Amino acid sequence: MIGISVIIPTYKRPESLERCIQALGAMKHPELEVEVIVVNDGGCPLDGRLLSAMLPGLVIIEQRNSGPAGARNTGIAAASYPHLAFTDDDCLVDPRWIQDLHSALLQHPTALIGGQTYNLLRNNPFSEASQLVVDAFCRWQNKDPENRRFVPSNNMACCREQIVALGGFDTVFTLAASEDREICNRWRQAGWPIMQLDNRALVGHSHWLDHHGYWRQQVNYGRGARTFHSLRRAQGQSSEKAGADFLVFLLVMALRRRGEQGRLQPLLILLVLESQLAILVGNLHQRSQQHQSS
Repeated sequence: MIGISVIIPTYKRPESLERCIQALGAMKHPELEVEVIVVNDGGCPLDGRLLSAMLPGLVIIEQRNSGPAGARNTGIAAASYPHLAFTDDDCLVDPRWIQDLHSALLQHPTALIGGQTYNLLRNNPFSEASQLVVDAFCRWQNKDPENRRFVPSNNMACCREQIVALGGFDTVFTLAASEDREICNRWRQAGWPIMQLDNRALVGHSHWLDHHGYWRQQVNYGRGARTFHSLRRAQGQSSEKAGADFLVFLLVMALRRRGEQGRLQPLLILLVLESQLAILVGNLHQRSQQHQSS
């Protein structure tokens, strides 16, 4: 039997985690052994009996809070199989998700593989805008099919040996922001390819947001981006900042996104514009903190 380990960091979202585990339990992988590792990153102790009843063989690791990068590294260290897949506790994977990722890894053994992620909460404008921002960034980073640059960590797979050789995720990223961008950058620096599958390895993202949560998330993206670019400069790498061209690209995507009746969604357009303001605020905040600590 060929196997793959699925790693899920979680923090204070027990109900979302339960739905995630149920979806993982419904996966179809007749010729593939799958190990699922949940790393509880400092939240209240999980109900192992309940979760294991949903998914027999589930591995649960409790640790002090260190952020999603550190939690994923804990899962990597505990993994039994040579291939790894990553998703998040607010995600619902398609039944063929793990089979699609593993098949791609067998065909492209040195690649970092990403699937397709979509928003499940279509009636929540903040969740819809959040996913649109991520989708636009993925397309922007991967517009050259021969030189793809990014796949998000909630739908990612790779060879364990390679990510261990890179030192895992960088724990300087304590927020859920840009730690995946940074590991993708080091992956490319090592000379290994990045691939994103089209309409395969599907993951539904079920991250409920209100206006405050949406603003805070986008501010954190700005903070993570600042940290990412600071690391690149320290390593002598050139800047990859998204400027006005990306803003235009994002707005075009927002204009093309239609509601259920095929109508334009003005609120969605306003929210993606707001995201860029929040990212700028987060970037400036992180810059100020870096100057104070230096």
